[in-house]
Amino acid sequence: VGQQIRASRNPVAIHIRRGDMARLGWTAGWEYYQQRIIYLEQQMKVDQYYLFSDDLCWCQEHSQTLGLAAIGDRLTIVEGNQGDKAYVDMQLMALCQHRLSDHSSFSLLAGLLCRYPDKMEINRWG
Repeated sequence: VGQQIRASRNPVAIHIRRGDMARLGWTAGWEYYQQRIIYLEQQMKVDQYYLFSDDLCWCQEHSQTLGLAAIGDRLTIVEGNQGDKAYVDMQLMALCQHRLSDHSSFSLLAGLLCRYPDKMEINRWG
């Protein structure tokens, strides 16, 4: 996936964190992602989106309401990096030029590690 990200123009990481954030009711609503994807589509030409989540099944079940179905032909679902391999997701998100996420320190750190000077960070941190 890393090579695919490097070969993409304006690659965007979408990080949907569920887990503890969902249990606490601290996650953004589906419209948050849908509206931000529309915004990204209006702002730039995105070759490929990369979806990262701790609950990929939930994301796929709700792909229509999250706005993921609209970009489905350009969406790569990144899976297999759980537990002690979770750091790989952070490395891959850092390779993406732009990030769309909720309240996630994991995504925030990936953004800090990103080396693109013109990166765009869309998140709910403020």
